[in-house]
Amino acid sequence: MDDALVEAFVRASHALVGVAARSLVSAGDSLTLPQFRALVVVDQLGAPRLTDVADALGVGLPSVSRLCDRLVSAGLLTRRVNPDSRREVLVALT
Repeated sequence: MDDALVEAFVRASHALVGVAARSLVSAGDSLTLPQFRALVVVDQLGAPRLTDVADALGVGLPSVSRLCDRLVSAGLLTRRVNPDSRREVLVALT
């Protein structure tokens, strides 16, 4: 692999970690790392089903449901029934 490409990748990785760290600091004590990860997953997936978020995080549906409940209470997520399947819940960033 080209050394310049590796160096560019390392610099970009450090920048992204810095952005994530600043985002967590700006949220204060109210946002945990798992909650932040869930918000990132929801952002990446658009308006995913709770099961999609659970799969992406590698955790069970009940855990994600509780985590999303806290994010909804904090005003960071919305939950709604999937209009195509009433058995599914969709989440989205506010």
